[in-house]
Amino acid sequence: MKKDEILFIILIVAAIVTGILAYNEQKYGADTDGDGVSWWYRFTESIRRKAYSHNDSLQAIKEYYDSQVINVDALLSEIDTTATEHLADNLDRESRNEPHMEINTGKLEWVMRTIGCGNSKALTSLMQFPIPRKYPMHDIADAKELQERFTEIFDEKFRKKMSLVEMSAWTSHGYHGYCYGRRGDLWVTDKLYLIDYYSPKEQARYEQLVKDEMGSLHKSLRGKGWRPYCCFKTDKGDVIRVDYAQRKNLYADNIHMDEQSMSSPQPQPIKLRGDEIFRMAVFTKGSNLHEAPSNVMYGYVQITGSLSAREHQFRDSHGRLTTFGDPFYYDDDFAMFSSVIPNTHETRLSPCYWLDLIGKKQ
Repeated sequence: MKKDEILFIILIVAAIVTGILAYNEQKYGADTDGDGVSWWYRFTESIRRKAYSHNDSLQAIKEYYDSQVINVDALLSEIDTTATEHLADNLDRESRNEPHMEINTGKLEWVMRTIGCGNSKALTSLMQFPIPRKYPMHDIADAKELQERFTEIFDEKFRKKMSLVEMSAWTSHGYHGYCYGRRGDLWVTDKLYLIDYYSPKEQARYEQLVKDEMGSLHKSLRGKGWRPYCCFKTDKGDVIRVDYAQRKNLYADNIHMDEQSMSSPQPQPIKLRGDEIFRMAVFTKGSNLHEAPSNVMYGYVQITGSLSAREHQFRDSHGRLTTFGDPFYYDDDFAMFSSVIPNTHETRLSPCYWLDLIGKKQ
């Protein structure tokens, strides 16, 4: 390359550099403040700040996302077994195309192991109170009562079984959750909600309560295989008790024994065979409970739907139809309906215990 060509290239480069300097001098300013900060430093600082600003935006986005994840996890950790929370859980399951009411089977493991090792306090955190028991036994009202009655409810034999049992002993029953054993000794959805196991001590106590209660009734209500089923007080102060007995007649004559619902699980303390007859005795407010009732009606209990819901139906000698059913039909409360066409009267009911009403402590 000739000398003149080299000089020309140098001049061109110098012109370009001068233009760049002039541009940046104008944009970023010279060291007019006397702070020793050149335009070049200002230029590189501007680039660095832009880079940092971009990184800050990314970091802010990441932190926001992380905070949302934490909030969701915190929310899910607080889900319990009330109806509203169950609904929220099922909506979440729908979004994941999972079946309703399927629970983490790890909870079944916790229930088994806490019973097996006799840790009554830990078990109470896995339970939904009150836990119903066969009437006329009192329900297990709360954690304190469970701990007091723990060794009576779960005897040594059952606790040992729970410490050794395998998960295969549990079966799924849809909305009813999971049950343990062929007889359904335990029922669990998100929590343990029914204990259908009765130790020999509890079974003996139940039979004694049945004997005491039936023996306290007027002679017209005793015998003939009748056993106590439930008891209510009405909003007017009347007392209503219901007893049941097996009809022991031919299969073809039974009321609803052949219905499909009878083959469904019954997560209720008293299991029905389908051949029962039911008797409702009404005692008006202030009457002597040891005397004959003011009215007696006979009927049956219809079991319907996948929830095995029970509807009790009775009819008296005047043709009056009286019905009441499971409480979730009536805003989680019991209600009884009496009707003589075309009129229907609604009465609110409060569950109670006959032996408590007559002053005989359990």
